[in-house]
Amino acid sequence: NISGDFTVHGKTLPIAAPATVEVLPGGDSLNSALLVTASFEIKLDDYGIPRPKMLLLKLAETIKIRVRFIAST
Repeated sequence: NISGDFTVHGKTLPIAAPATVEVLPGGDSLNSALLVTASFEIKLDDYGIPRPKMLLLKLAETIKIRVRFIAST
């Protein structure tokens, strides 16, 4: 699991999510990198994001966020 703060629309809330970590090979252990992938959901109301009122445009109350990054030395 990973945890941290997530900021959207000027509001920051703590987030915890399951993550996968993969070691990307380098020349040796000092040059290896980590590929981290995590997904979590946020509720728009929690971040003060209003949903559009138009009938033609629909937006879910909960949005899925996927994060993917590489960490290296």
